[in-house]
Amino acid sequence: MSRSYFLLISLAAAAAVMPIVEADAQGSARMRGCWGETRITHAQRIKECTAIIEAKRESRDSRVLAYVNRAIVHYEVHRSPQRALADLDAAVRLDPDAPGPYRFRARVLHEEGKTDLAIADYDQLIRITPGSGAAEFLVERALLWKFKDDRERAIADFTEAIRLNPRLSSAFGYRGRLLVDLGAFEQAVANYTEAIAAADPNAFPSPAVEAMANRGYVHFMRADFAAAAADLSAVSDESPYSRRNEMALPFHYIAQARMGKDDATLLREQAERWQRTPLIFELFLGTKTPEQVLVDAGPENYTSKCNAHFYVGQWHLLRGNRAEARERFTAATSKICEYRDITPPAAREELKRLGQ
Repeated sequence: MSRSYFLLISLAAAAAVMPIVEADAQGSARMRGCWGETRITHAQRIKECTAIIEAKRESRDSRVLAYVNRAIVHYEVHRSPQRALADLDAAVRLDPDAPGPYRFRARVLHEEGKTDLAIADYDQLIRITPGSGAAEFLVERALLWKFKDDRERAIADFTEAIRLNPRLSSAFGYRGRLLVDLGAFEQAVANYTEAIAAADPNAFPSPAVEAMANRGYVHFMRADFAAAAADLSAVSDESPYSRRNEMALPFHYIAQARMGKDDATLLREQAERWQRTPLIFELFLGTKTPEQVLVDAGPENYTSKCNAHFYVGQWHLLRGNRAEARERFTAATSKICEYRDITPPAAREELKRLGQ
């Protein structure tokens, strides 16, 4: 699993946590170059940032922001974490109370395998950020705790973020996912419901739709197939062209079928809309056998293979083949499938219902 999976922070977001600075005409031109606001080469951008850093007449805020922007080029363009970290260290020394350098240094440290040091940067970042402003940083630190499999500390950070900002949809959503891992499905549903209510209706992609899909999966795990089908149908209606439907619609189909409604209409319509038919759709549309699906999922793509085991298990279960279903669900919960989407916890619940 990629180390960046849990840390969804772009270095290009520097301006969001750095002060607005003022300068004369020449200084402004340099800043626009350094900030990446003009069409210049990466080498020229570094040159402009360096000029700001070395110009003693520039304000401290300008020089800190120049260090951060030069670090962006070093890391994201030249893939030089050493140079990026050197610039971010210098920015922290120049202004220990500026949040931007800590946040971006945490990302680099985490992606370079130094998650404990990244957490230490978030500790400082949270200390220097007053009130509700710290909520987003608590969420980001919680994701690092989750990466380290410290669920207790992750939940504590998500909970504190929600206390500071009760409208922070992402905190509810991430906490819901952790509660799924812990088997606390009712609490997970409640968190996803809060995430939907708190979501920005103008955001894209829609966090409300994402939370609704996740709530649908949890309803499925609880064997509340009517609620699962309702949520997942709404997801398809809200984002008909989204790749999210590659998982939402098979789950919707299975939920309906588990209630005795074998209707693949939504799968067929989605395939026509995309002008392609995803592998799992072919299983339930009857154009590929379970054996073909398992072969076509391929040994090299663990996510695809783990999902295929789960869906083939469902195919067998719908036909009353309990032994075959149990075998596939067991494969979907193997060690290599542990962090693969939502199918491993769903497979575990099916195994419980099958008496294993």
